[in-house]
Amino acid sequence: MAKQQQDESVGVPLAWVGLDDAEIVFANQILVQMGPPNNEAEFIVTFGQLHPPVLLGTPAENRARLESTPYVPVKVLAKLAIPAPRLREFADAIEKVLATFESTGKRAKRRVGRTR
Repeated sequence: MAKQQQDESVGVPLAWVGLDDAEIVFANQILVQMGPPNNEAEFIVTFGQLHPPVLLGTPAENRARLESTPYVPVKVLAKLAIPAPRLREFADAIEKVLATFESTGKRAKRRVGRTR
């Protein structure tokens, strides 16, 4: 009887607690790495924010500033370890959202084009 109870699974709904209170942070850099040796089925995903240098001078001054800049820092916002199956789910979800965005965006551009 105990074996039968162990084999039965129970579905419990998930609740995203604090979802509406979480701050939205702009990330324009993403770094994806395979996990450490002996744990290659895990991926490290790092989200970052890059602010380009402010260039307010003449073209020659801006070029000189850029040439003397050793690097542009990327502020790390979050570093996540994600197992391969969850990363695949994440990739699939992103593909679906992008497909919807692109199909909706193309229709919106056409509508805007007609009003001009």
